Amino acid sequence: MRFVAVLSAALTGALVAAAPAAARHPQGTAVPGVSASPDSLVVGAGGAVWATMPGGAGSVAKVAATGVVSQVVGGVSAGLPSGIGPHDVAITPDGDIWFVVDSLLSVSGEFGRIDHNSGAITRYNLPLSNPSSIAVGGDGKLWMTAGNDMPLLPDYVVKVDPATLDASYFQGGLTLFSEPRSLTRGADGALWFVEGGGYGRVGRISTGGSMSFRSVGSAPGRLGLGADSAMWFSRGSSLGSLATDPATVIETGNAPRAIAAGPDGYTWSTATGGVIRVGSDGSQNFESADIPSGAKGTDIVAGRDGRMWVALDTAPYLMRVTVPPRLSAAAATASSATTGTVTATVNPNGIPTGVTVDFRRGTSGSWTPLGQVDVGDGTTATSTQFSLTGLPAATTGELKVTAFNDAGTQELKTSITTPVPTPTPTPTPTPTATPNPTPTPTATPEPTPTPEPWATPTPTPAVTATPEPTATPTPTATPTPTPEPTSTPTPEPTATPTPTPTPTPTPTPEPVIPPITTLPIELLTEPGATPTPTPSATQSPTPEPTTTPEPTATPEPTATPQPRPDGPSAVPAPVLGETMVMKADTGTVRYRVPGSNTYRSVNGAVSIPSNSVIDTTKGSIVLTSAVGTGSQSGEFRGGEFRVKQQAATGLTQLVLTGALDCSKKATRATAAAKKSKRRHVWGQDKGGKFETHGRASVAAVRGTKWLTTDTCAGTVVKVYEGAVLVKPKAKAGGGKAKLLKAGGRLFTPYQPKR
Repeated sequence: MRFVAVLSAALTGALVAAAPAAARHPQGTAVPGVSASPDSLVVGAGGAVWATMPGGAGSVAKVAATGVVSQVVGGVSAGLPSGIGPHDVAITPDGDIWFVVDSLLSVSGEFGRIDHNSGAITRYNLPLSNPSSIAVGGDGKLWMTAGNDMPLLPDYVVKVDPATLDASYFQGGLTLFSEPRSLTRGADGALWFVEGGGYGRVGRISTGGSMSFRSVGSAPGRLGLGADSAMWFSRGSSLGSLATDPATVIETGNAPRAIAAGPDGYTWSTATGGVIRVGSDGSQNFESADIPSGAKGTDIVAGRDGRMWVALDTAPYLMRVTVPPRLSAAAATASSATTGTVTATVNPNGIPTGVTVDFRRGTSGSWTPLGQVDVGDGTTATSTQFSLTGLPAATTGELKVTAFNDAGTQELKTSITTPVPTPTPTPTPTPTATPNPTPTPTATPEPTPTPEPWATPTPTPAVTATPEPTATPTPTATPTPTPEPTSTPTPEPTATPTPTPTPTPTPTPEPVIPPITTLPIELLTEPGATPTPTPSATQSPTPEPTTTPEPTATPEPTATPQPRPDGPSAVPAPVLGETMVMKADTGTVRYRVPGSNTYRSVNGAVSIPSNSVIDTTKGSIVLTSAVGTGSQSGEFRGGEFRVKQQAATGLTQLVLTGALDCSKKATRATAAAKKSKRRHVWGQDKGGKFETHGRASVAAVRGTKWLTTDTCAGTVVKVYEGAVLVKPKAKAGGGKAKLLKAGGRLFTPYQPKR
């Protein structure tokens, strides 16, 4: 479908005005007929959403894309204790629904299949306890995580062929009490999972069985594939993206849990009393979306109806949330001095959506609306073209394309340059012979009319006719014939040769890791039946080391020890998360170690422990800390701060210290304590990972020059080179992170939560 709209300044009186932007937010609608809290959601054939509900005897519900419950499969975990029901759910390419059933300690777990046509349930024994998650890999096979919760018995990642039930068990790289869970298929077809045993790692296993790990600090909670095709994790009150190494962590001020990519190009997460949307630039929005204030989201998926489906731990249990439109492309082309076209790609995401176009000269100044068109309520991206008239000639300007619906807006900007208008040629009279040498006066041609300003509603004729010249008659004149213009033949267009496609190289497959000794998967002939005994040689999930060797784990990268300089004055190299090296650069510098109130002067370089306080109010330092297999350095001056480093990420943090006098009237006590109404620190680095912490915001940098200033009212960050991501602190009121570029200044007010 292709919409074409003519937008002109001459038609501004007839344009439809857009609704106020403040009125647009995602809105939620409860799905009736869901009587228990779903643990997991998955989208199946026809856009139906399947939800597992572990309560009671366990059930799995099928909800049509329209939000109507069309089928409930009950008794999924009949015969098992109440609450030990279906948890995670996945759908194989044939459309069947597969789920895992949790268990207790040494009791064998189960997984099962629901025939998508008949609804028949088949359950299978899994000789491991606590199967926690299930997903379909890029190889079309079922993958599961299982944690035994028993001492000295490792955990597993299991691969099962859904057609033959052949199973392979992997544990290379997993640690004791690793508790792998939240298995999620990545954009590369591999499977990702978190370790829940407090190790602070995210694991990845290829379809060949090769495992690798990323350290992300403290233990992550859930995984999800973001809108940027990177893996995201939730942890405490923050969200993290593995698109960067170390991971980019965004503080939300809420309690995010489940994660999914939205059709609007944002990464969505459940939260308490709403949802969180994170843009590609790290900006975030909390939306209540009509979700009860105390409700916590248990899962979230993007439906094929253009909405986000959110499972809750309390009534109404399942909701459909509207989504802002996706504006994925916009480009403009000038077709003449005053006309052009704009082409935009828009996905309305299932609700009525409009698109507006505005223009301004240059890249600053006020916007002038050109017009609006409706693009419908579809759920796929549609190319929409606008014809523009009345543009100013010989001008470079900017066009703003905005897509909007009741859930929100998205906008893109693009430039357009109109050419200089082609001048109308002035006709030259044909010379004539006259007996009188007095020349015939030549008529002065009318000047070419100057077009009115583009925004004025003046109709512009499509073509201006040029009048034929009038010859001056004389009785004796012999008119000289005007030669016919010689037409220049238009050359035939030269065919553009079709490029020969370059053959795509065949990717080298990832290594296939031999699985551990196969453990039996047993068909349960009827729900709750006692599993048929199997030979003792294969009954134990612990593989015998003398029969099958364990797979070789992919080793984590090991930091290369820093070399110690020679000579008696050598300073030890920094140790990740423990010590840093401080070198006095100019002026007077002091420091004090943790637990001491005594300051020491610095001459040259000295090794200091993490969490030391450094005073550079009268000098400057070069601070070096370990990162990866090397080190990073930054220059700091003009303030007092506490310096510490995160061992997991290498991030070095400078927290402004020194008391601020925030009383309305200074007292003798505050004067004696030398309190100030302002404190600050200058920083400059080249590619390191540093953060400066004020009382209201955090400035995260990598290769820049910046100034952080604290006052009683809040924190000011000013950037002189590079860019800084400024993140408001949760205890100061929270808010969205903003990217501040060179020349930018941002004030974050200090508004502590009460």
